[in-house]
Parts: sequence; structure tokens; C-alpha cells
Amino acid sequence: MGLKLISKVAMSSESDSETACPSCASTRYGTGALSSSQRLDEAQALNLFYQHFPVTVDGQSIKKKDRLLIAGRHERYCYDKWRSQQEKMRWDYNWEKNKVKVEDVLRYWQPSSNTDTTKDNKAIMKLVKSQKWKGLYIASDPVIGRKVMTTQTFAKGEVVCDYHEMDTIGRRINHSRKRSNIKGQLQQLEEDGNMWNVILFIANETFRCRKNCYLTMGCKENILVEKEKIWNGLTARP
Repeated sequence: MGLKLISKVAMSSESDSETACPSCASTRYGTGALSSSQRLDEAQALNLFYQHFPVTVDGQSIKKKDRLLIAGRHERYCYDKWRSQQEKMRWDYNWEKNKVKVEDVLRYWQPSSNTDTTKDNKAIMKLVKSQKWKGLYIASDPVIGRKVMTTQTFAKGEVVCDYHEMDTIGRRINHSRKRSNIKGQLQQLEEDGNMWNVILFIANETFRCRKNCYLTMGCKENILVEKEKIWNGLTARP
């Protein structure tokens, strides 16, 4: 391949040289090829590069010695452009090849089952009643008094515990506007045909073991007012 490239570029170089000065035409293919590529600017070199190395989806990498014969000092610039074009071409090709037809989506679509949701609700109701929430413990702090800390990682969106009674883990979580990692969410859970209003504390970010739990409830003026509103939600009927 290298000899063919040398021949092609050298012939082009000799033709240009003979037009300007016949006596200046190079008789050595290798020298003519390199000197011609050295005189090209980036745009000309890139155009010549694409002519000799067309961009294709399955095109193999180009050897450096072949790149130098065509682009000379612009070899790196041209090859980066070439690879970028090939990457885009491959991306577009795979997207079109693997694109799912709308007709197939409509044909095979089925509504999701609520079996998992029902199981989750039963598990949450069991924890609400037993108050045996995992991954939490109450610790003492010389500055803020009692605080709730984690013994495991909680993922964003995961139920941490609930807001329940007066002296439970949920009621001992401190409030913070800037460091909050938990938010309150009023949900209705069904058990044996009865609906229960439960305030669940949901992780609004992923936080790891030995982290303090801080609650936010969207308070603006007085946290006690917001607390009262949510607590009243427990007695509300659906």
C-alpha cells in the first residue's frame, strides 16, 4: 500500500512541478510525495487524506507511515478528523440498525404488573407497625443532643423510615435546610382492605454508612408549622 501511495502522490507532485517549472520535477517518488504533502495547508491535506483514505464504517486503522506520505506534518490533524468522522458514522449506523419500529413497540407492549408494588407496600406496612427499620441508630451529640445516623448505604429514592409516634427513630431525625438528605412524603398504603395514611421518609440523595440523617419538609418560616401539617395528614381519610 505504501508504494501505491508514494506513486500516486508523487505523480500529482510531478504534474504540479512541471506546470510551474518542468526542470524542477522530482524524479524520486518518495521525496516528491513528502515534499508535496509538506506544502499543503490543513484543509488541502485533509481533502487529500479523505481521497486516499475514504471514511467507512468498517475501515481499519491507517498506518502512520502511510498517513505521513499523504498528510505530512498535518498527519495527526487529518487522522483525528478521520477517526472522528468514522466514530460518528458508526454511531449513526448502529442507531439506525438497532432502532425499534413503532409498530413493534405497540404490538408487544403490555401494562406492567403491580405485584412488586403490592409486596413492597406490605413490607413497608410491617415495618411501620414494628418500627424495626434497618440501617439506623440513635446517637448522642454534645451539641445537638440525640441524632439519627446510618449503618448502611441508602440509595436515592429508597425508604429510610417513617414519621411515627413520639419517641421513634423517625421523630428523632433533625432538620436542616442546607444539609438535608431525607424528605417526607405522605402515602396511602392498603392493608386488608383498609387504607392507611403513612408519612415515609425518602432518601433524596444517595448517602453512605455513618452519615447523619437530616430532614427537609419544604419549610420556609417555621418548621413546627410544617411538622403539624404532615402529622395531621396521618389522621386524614382517603
